Amino acid sequence: MHEKDLYPAVQNFLKTQKNCLAEYVGSELSLKRGKTSLRADVFGISKSNEGEKTIYLCEGKKELN
Repeated sequence: MHEKDLYPAVQNFLKTQKNCLAEYVGSELSLKRGKTSLRADVFGISKSNEGEKTIYLCEGKKELN
């Protein structure tokens, strides 16, 4: 099984268990500022919870055999 095979399950988890907005659940988000960069394999933004939103970033790791 490859890492990308898990994306649909993680996306579903973010939508159903973490209350993320479907239109803001995606995969492979890259952020860069100066020399600092971040790559999230799957991300989600939650619905407003008392005026605040939560951003979930999930980074996958591939096992080396």
